[in-house]
Amino acid sequence: MFKKNLKKVLLTQVYLFLSALIIFLTYRQWKAEKEFSKGLALAQANHHTRSGYHYKQANLYAPWEKRYVTYIGIYYETLARSSRHSKLKKDLLKKAIFFYQKSLKTVSNDIWPQSGLVRSYMLLKDLEPNNHTYKTKLQEHKTLASKLCPSRKFY
Repeated sequence: MFKKNLKKVLLTQVYLFLSALIIFLTYRQWKAEKEFSKGLALAQANHHTRSGYHYKQANLYAPWEKRYVTYIGIYYETLARSSRHSKLKKDLLKKAIFFYQKSLKTVSNDIWPQSGLVRSYMLLKDLEPNNHTYKTKLQEHKTLASKLCPSRKFY
């Protein structure tokens, strides 16, 4: 009798724990989407410096979502494009590359971060035309991006 009751209590505890976990993760996903939507709205209104905060918050709420990491990369790339200082531009592009590569670790065959890498390495190559590392990386990612999306041109 005691063993049957203990078994029921343990099963109830497991059920309650799993239910709480599902509710918690659903809530985190909802909060992440809310933050991400704010970031998108700000970016569409050309408030790129403020949109990055919301992308990062969304990534904190739901780090398993690759899309948020990709948009953080886009955020840094956009800031780099608008910067006039070459040192700052270079640092921002390296951050963008970091987040694009992080996104590709989650889903390796996604065109969004891959094309972001192409754009970022193009800008870095323009900043430092004699740097062969950027040229090689650019060629490598252009090839991969062309395989993923043959209809798109990567110059």
